[in-house]
Amino acid sequence: MRGMEVDYLYRSDSGWRAEPTGLSGQYYGVFPCLAYDTTATAMIAYCYNGYDSAGGILLGARTDSAWVVDTVTWAVPQSPYAHLFFTKRLGVDRFNVPHVFVENGSGMADAKPPWSYSLWTWVGRTGTWTDRYIAGGGFLEYVHPLDLSTDDSGREVVCYSFGNSSGDWLFECDSEALAESDVSDAAVRVDSLGRPHIAWVCGGALYYAYRTNFWHVESVPAGQNVGGCDLLLDTLGEPLVVYSSPDGVWLAHGVDVVGQSEEQRGPIACGSRLTASVIRNVLLLPGAPSSKPQAASCLLDAAGRRALDLHPGSNDVSRLAPGVYFVREAQAQAVRKVMVTR
Repeated sequence: MRGMEVDYLYRSDSGWRAEPTGLSGQYYGVFPCLAYDTTATAMIAYCYNGYDSAGGILLGARTDSAWVVDTVTWAVPQSPYAHLFFTKRLGVDRFNVPHVFVENGSGMADAKPPWSYSLWTWVGRTGTWTDRYIAGGGFLEYVHPLDLSTDDSGREVVCYSFGNSSGDWLFECDSEALAESDVSDAAVRVDSLGRPHIAWVCGGALYYAYRTNFWHVESVPAGQNVGGCDLLLDTLGEPLVVYSSPDGVWLAHGVDVVGQSEEQRGPIACGSRLTASVIRNVLLLPGAPSSKPQAASCLLDAAGRRALDLHPGSNDVSRLAPGVYFVREAQAQAVRKVMVTR
């Protein structure tokens, strides 16, 4: 598209307001990405694509009086070639350093493929930017940038789809392949322990994974024909996934779908949170052993099947397979989530 303008919209006490960021003119799509730094300063990364003329990546930062625009990178293609940028995600780490996740495209102007596509991140402060190559750049190779996040040290975690002209695709996160398929949407977040968590849509199905020493992958009970998704971690580090389907927009928390369709225009209501406690060989159940008959408590596996009968005090769980279980305490009439590990 040509003749576009990048505006910043925000809500004040008197309603929504829009202000120009200082970029307008005749150019191709800008793909703006918004983020806030630790001082609540708004930043917008976008592209200035001239296609077969000069173009690049810009970063606008909002000040008290105006928007300050900084050039991240700039390219001047040599005729008859063309160059395009696509900004996918802007992140700001805890050191107030911006990270821009970018797709590069280059090839013959106004020609069909073969074009060359590659993924990069650009990191830096005003006037000083460094780039990092992620993937792509080969003949008839295709890449789809999906999301970027940073840990407390500023280390980047990115996820993307990588394919070729033969139709072979890989979905990768943090330099490891999670699926041999083209993924339509994904979101990644890093928790306070530096562990990446990711939600993605593949073939209309929704998946979730987190990584310790290896990736733990599970299906989210969202049905088929899922469109897009996004992911947040709550204050306890548990996943909160929002996704779209033919029935509307839904919210999943932990192992349960706990929302309602946006088409109903009702509020999104979260159910009770299931907090995971990590146990190894012994599970302690509140209460003291008693010779009197009591209502039975039990341990359920992830499918809801009874895995072990429990009694007050110490219970040996060393023979159970590692994974997620649920303690159903008869006296408390409650269910809590536990993680059995070795």
